Amino acid sequence: MTVAEGGAAPPAGPLTLGRELARKALHVSSATVPIAYAAGAPRVVILALLVALAVVAAAVEVARGRSERARERFLRATGRLLRAHEHHRLSGATWLLASFVIAAALYPRRVAVAAMWGVAVGDASAAIVGRLAARRRLLRVTPPQEPEAPMPPAPTPVVTRTVTPAAPAVEPPATAVVVTAITQSKTLAGSVACFVATLVGALAVARLGVGESLVAALAAALAERPARPLDDNVRVVAAVGAAVLLWQFSTGAAPP
Repeated sequence: MTVAEGGAAPPAGPLTLGRELARKALHVSSATVPIAYAAGAPRVVILALLVALAVVAAAVEVARGRSERARERFLRATGRLLRAHEHHRLSGATWLLASFVIAAALYPRRVAVAAMWGVAVGDASAAIVGRLAARRRLLRVTPPQEPEAPMPPAPTPVVTRTVTPAAPAVEPPATAVVVTAITQSKTLAGSVACFVATLVGALAVARLGVGESLVAALAAALAERPARPLDDNVRVVAAVGAAVLLWQFSTGAAPP
């Protein structure tokens, strides 16, 4: 969904590691919702809170899509943590709230807790560990910089009349292309981190069985990996919830 066109151009390339860590720290802080839900907070209270926050987020998205002034204020407050496409499309925070609303509205309590944990902690773990792994890979493939040769002495100037040809188009250096490809690609280490984090949450927070927890962790890791379709927050919630419910149905276990 497109939010706005024009205005300030989004930053080129992926977020720096520091900004990615700050972004995912906010992501992990949303784990307070599944923790509270698992601790016994009433479903109606959790759902009402999430819906209210989602409405506010939707209002902000509409405002920055219609008002250049609102968009500039939004970017001043959050622009350093936004990915390039989020400057003109829905932000990750809006998608996160939408995915939490889906989980709380459609799934039984423990399934919803596991799905929300997979988004809040599993997806964040994948991003952080994946970036660290990509950084190590980048250090291995980036060629060392060669020292510059000394500049020759300047020749004696000669006054002549010349025609300056048009400058050729400048293409990004091959190293820059490699850096972007590596930092934006998914990694096996990130998928493993998502699997482990979701598994721990499904067992310890949602208190699902071992089989259900393994299914939830595998579903989260697989749903987080592709870039499309939809946002990964929604994909993870949908995949975890559907996988656990299907496992319970196939094994005859009553939904928790």
